[in-house]
Amino acid sequence: MEELVALPPGIRVGRWTITKKLGAGAFGAVYLCVNDEGVQAALKTEPVNTPHPLLVMEAHVMTKLDTLRDGDGKHFCRCLDLGRDEQRDQQSGSNRATRPSDGSQHRPRAATNFRGSPRYAAISAHLGREYSRKDDIESWFYCMIELFKGALPWSNVGEMKAIGDAKVKRQKKQPEAVRRQAIADLLSGCPSEFGQILKYIDDMKYTDKPDYDWIIATLRSSLSNAGVQEFPYDWETGKRNAAPGAGDGGGGGGGGGDSYFN
Repeated sequence: MEELVALPPGIRVGRWTITKKLGAGAFGAVYLCVNDEGVQAALKTEPVNTPHPLLVMEAHVMTKLDTLRDGDGKHFCRCLDLGRDEQRDQQSGSNRATRPSDGSQHRPRAATNFRGSPRYAAISAHLGREYSRKDDIESWFYCMIELFKGALPWSNVGEMKAIGDAKVKRQKKQPEAVRRQAIADLLSGCPSEFGQILKYIDDMKYTDKPDYDWIIATLRSSLSNAGVQEFPYDWETGKRNAAPGAGDGGGGGGGGGDSYFN
């Protein structure tokens, strides 16, 4: 059993004093700390008896990155969103679908270790199965729902197994009433297009390639149907606009859950 040591506010670690915990996940916790000069920093911990420690490697990588100089110094990360999701999907390991040139593909492993944050993890992760592109899209869509509604049905659930159980209720092997309730809870207050996207994700198979164009078009359709302009963004106008259809299921009565079964 891995044990994660808690660091209460006020405790000193070397020349750093713990201020508060910023967050915790499956692989450790992150704390805000400050030194005697008032400099703030983030301090990360991991279980003391973890079989595969990562902090030493992470510290080595961060030290190397600190030596990079690109214009203004330590800002080594540059994010440019050019709408190239499909290209990433085909080229990189971010979706774990890379194949050799002969077209062969490795057989999915029978069991894998859990990866990611329990709140956004796909059902496959909770079941110990190999991840696929389908699961990447599922995790992303949980984030979308949370951004829209402000919470997921399991946001206040602390136990990873209980979170997984809540998601598994959506599977086709579950009783119809259980499935409908789970989907209604997840998509309540969401536009009908969310139900269409979730059904598309749930119907995908391990080897399926996501239809990004359809997903993007469906999201844009949701904006159009709600009479919402994509631009300008809220923070560009100083105004806080309500999410399209928030609170009324996007004009769809029971919310996005109804469209899932239509």
